Amino acid sequence: MVTSLDGESGAFVERCFTAAERDAGGGENVMRFLLAIAGYTEHGYDVGRFLPGLPDEPVLARARTEFDLLGLSPQAHPVRLFPCPADERLRIRTPHGHKDLRPVNPVACAQLNQWHRGRVTLRGWPAATRSLRTQTGQLMQFLTLEDESGLAEVVLFPEVHRRDSHRLNEQGVLCVTGVVEDHLGACTLQAERFW
Repeated sequence: MVTSLDGESGAFVERCFTAAERDAGGGENVMRFLLAIAGYTEHGYDVGRFLPGLPDEPVLARARTEFDLLGLSPQAHPVRLFPCPADERLRIRTPHGHKDLRPVNPVACAQLNQWHRGRVTLRGWPAATRSLRTQTGQLMQFLTLEDESGLAEVVLFPEVHRRDSHRLNEQGVLCVTGVVEDHLGACTLQAERFW
């Protein structure tokens, strides 16, 4: 007799056990029969036996759900998941024919070292940041941007920091234009403008 469950659950299990004794012939066969009813096989539980099949979400929708729940997504990089707030600002602010107001030479973070002294635009997810004061007491900032190709270091000198550092507080992908400088073999983007 089953005594660990009360009410309808206990009665259901007792009916299953009684049926198993009758149909399986008692003893060890009863246990195998009950485990089979519960979906257990020699290889583990067959979860699909009791759970309905659900349609797969589109990859980006699933990745956003993963990011919301876990803070990361193995399906997609945040650069693919989240919009860049600069896109909307550029669409509204830049009338047709004013190419000088557009970001120039968009490149992937990992390609920064191929553009020594060139003016480029990076789009990336802020991976790390550090602020410090210059000898004159002005704030400047170092920023690591990440995209699907790799990492890139960005330097915001005091003037750019004063004008554009509020953009770093926005959620989402950042868009920054600047000049690539090589310092002791490490390429960094000296920011001129955040979009």
